[in-house]
Amino acid sequence: MNILIISADCRSIMPFRGKLIKELIQKKNKVYVLAPSINEDYELRKTLKKLGVSFVNYPLNNTSLNIYHDLFSILIITYRIICLNIDLVFSYNIKPVIYSGLVIRLIRLIRKKKPKFYPLITGVGYVFIN
Repeated sequence: MNILIISADCRSIMPFRGKLIKELIQKKNKVYVLAPSINEDYELRKTLKKLGVSFVNYPLNNTSLNIYHDLFSILIITYRIICLNIDLVFSYNIKPVIYSGLVIRLIRLIRKKKPKFYPLITGVGYVFIN
């Protein structure tokens, strides 16, 4: 099974999803990680490579309200899900959940293959922080 984990922050991948990733790999799944700024984090890249996880950087700014920047992020998510032939998407944080949810809905309307979608909202969110 091809599994895509989408995050809004590359620093949260191993501390919060590391056990999940290791378990998925043990069960002979191909795991991909999509996160912003992953190319700048050498230690994370080294850890993911050692586990056999493929990773992809994508542009996402959690606090931005720029519609063009967000549309570009949605296009990247769409492209990756289709090109990697993803069977299951696990996304967390608010923007990745919303964007990947929209993409999955669109893919389900167009294609026969329907990827499973497991969203997870974490924390209280930027909107509620004063």
